[in-house]
Amino acid sequence: MRRRVERPVSTMITGMVLAAMLLLVAGFAITQPSATAQEAGATDATVRLVHALPGGPPVDVTVDGAPVATGLAFGAATEYAALPAGDHQVQVLPSGETTALIDTTVTAEAGKAYIVAVLGTATAPEAQVLDVNLDQTTQGQARIRLLNAVPDAGELNVGIAGGDNLFENVAFKATSDYRDGAPGTYDMAVSLPDSAEPIVTVPGVSFTQGTVYDIVALGEVGGGTVTLLPLATTVSQPCSMILGVGSEQDACVRFVHAAAGSAEVDIYVGGQVSAPLVSFGTSTNFVNLPAGDQQIQVTAAAAALDTAYLDSTQTLEAGQAYDVYIAGASDDLQVMVNQVDLTPLPVGQSRLRVVHTALNAGAVDVGVANGANLVEGLAENSSSEYLTVDAGTIQAQVRAEGEQTPLIESSLQVQEGMVYDVVAIGNASDASFQLLVLMTSATARQGEIATPVGSPVTDTGAAPVVGTPVPVEAPASPVTEAQIATPVGATSVAATPVTGEGATDAVEGAVTETTDQVEGALTETPAA
Repeated sequence: MRRRVERPVSTMITGMVLAAMLLLVAGFAITQPSATAQEAGATDATVRLVHALPGGPPVDVTVDGAPVATGLAFGAATEYAALPAGDHQVQVLPSGETTALIDTTVTAEAGKAYIVAVLGTATAPEAQVLDVNLDQTTQGQARIRLLNAVPDAGELNVGIAGGDNLFENVAFKATSDYRDGAPGTYDMAVSLPDSAEPIVTVPGVSFTQGTVYDIVALGEVGGGTVTLLPLATTVSQPCSMILGVGSEQDACVRFVHAAAGSAEVDIYVGGQVSAPLVSFGTSTNFVNLPAGDQQIQVTAAAAALDTAYLDSTQTLEAGQAYDVYIAGASDDLQVMVNQVDLTPLPVGQSRLRVVHTALNAGAVDVGVANGANLVEGLAENSSSEYLTVDAGTIQAQVRAEGEQTPLIESSLQVQEGMVYDVVAIGNASDASFQLLVLMTSATARQGEIATPVGSPVTDTGAAPVVGTPVPVEAPASPVTEAQIATPVGATSVAATPVTGEGATDAVEGAVTETTDQVEGALTETPAA
């Protein structure tokens, strides 16, 4: 963690966005999830394939009999494909043929990423399965390793041209250990251990912080075709790169007013107004703040700072995104903070967390209509862990703990690569009790390729790699701001608190979308 940098707090936020579901953490510190998260669907594994077999024909690739790539040429790689955890049959066939060159089983673990490298020789092709390290990278660094797929080289050294080796004595079909690397663009030299002269110098290899690079050395020494193919997997880019605010040394913060019955407030950071006139059920856009200890103060709207009725110091980490909430009862407000997980997701999946800030609702279960609970026993002022859910429509229900009658039932359109913080706010004793959804883009995990300039790989005439490679320098998609979801006033009726016998009255109400910034919408409907 970094101490506070003495420089001006970021520019005052001018635009407010109504929250369409909030995230919360209880207390004056970053909290840990408190409820039991049930299986919503395991996080998929992701797998990509690289053709590193010199002299090999273009190939088709099937997984469990289903085609995932056609006409994959030597020196090309697929994007990541999502697979459920378990054993999967991977077959590599000459393009258009039915007899497999390689027929192997890949055991995929939930949430992991794999690279299947087709390598060897034309007479002895084989598949090498690499487990990609998706752990958060060292701050400000890339993570790099080398796979030697050059069959006639024996061992290889790879380093910076004119400088030190990064990897030494890496045998054919072997990988080096991962190591940190400074971001930048480099000319890379490939050499044999017993030679001072490089086999080839590959210019323009770029490394970006927060990204894992599996560099494949491929080709043949005898044919003069040796080159490097860097396969990039983004794992932990700074929030500034994902959200488009500030610098890598900053934290990214979004303020949310979730205090039922409380009037508009001004939020100060470091003695300066950072979010003015924030009303209940609204949020700001993300704003960059210096990493380190930050003093957060809350006053009534337009009131003097010395009248602040909340004064809290929070420690913010560089590169991390946060939601900061003003929550609790109007006579007992609290500052609540949650980290927002923006790491990439498997294709076709999203990340969802449930947060309970509503007053007088007691502990709740959250589940799918006619299905199992996703979260059980979620206490007031607490949040669940993030769950991984498939893209599509979720008919979600909020119920009193242990009960089947929903207090609120909502249809949530889940888009891939999005992070959803779904929060119960308001007061269960009146019409302010509602759900809001806050949506942020984390992007889907793609198979990026940082193709070096001047690559000696020759065109085979085969079809290009399936999927469009994403340049490693390109920033991730910008955040999708909060959706607006407000109850339709006249029809919104309070939920009756659970009695001693556990009976509940259904909540009548509706949520209507009032912004078109995001395609996904939360539509709240009366409970049956």
